[in-house]
Amino acid sequence: MLTLEHVAVRYSGRPVLRDVSFSIAPGEIVAYLGANGAGKPTTMKVVTGLREPDHGRVPYAGRDVAEDPLGLRRRLGYVPETAEVLSVPVRPGVPAALGPGCASSPRRRSRSGSTSRSRGSTCPRSWW
Repeated sequence: MLTLEHVAVRYSGRPVLRDVSFSIAPGEIVAYLGANGAGKPTTMKVVTGLREPDHGRVPYAGRDVAEDPLGLRRRLGYVPETAEVLSVPVRPGVPAALGPGCASSPRRRSRSGSTSRSRGSTCPRSWW
């Protein structure tokens, strides 16, 4: 069970979320709707542990998200409004995550327009 209990968030002293509370049961599919400026992305940042609330708690499976944000992220599917949670663009980030053999051997485009990987790459072709 994921629960928000009286969550409040302020940005630069301005309240963005005020006393938000709800629960989502295991297996339940939820749509979180609201007007522009209602705080939907901020709520999701709190739920995913990317932003701690100024007030309130977010327990998930008996543990507060603030105590174990990575544990929650392993179990939660979330598609952000923007890719701000990534520190690098996805394409360069994938080989970097796979290891040094991938990161050091990007594809190269020849003058004829064909592409190839440099020799000695341990990066699986399917990633390119």
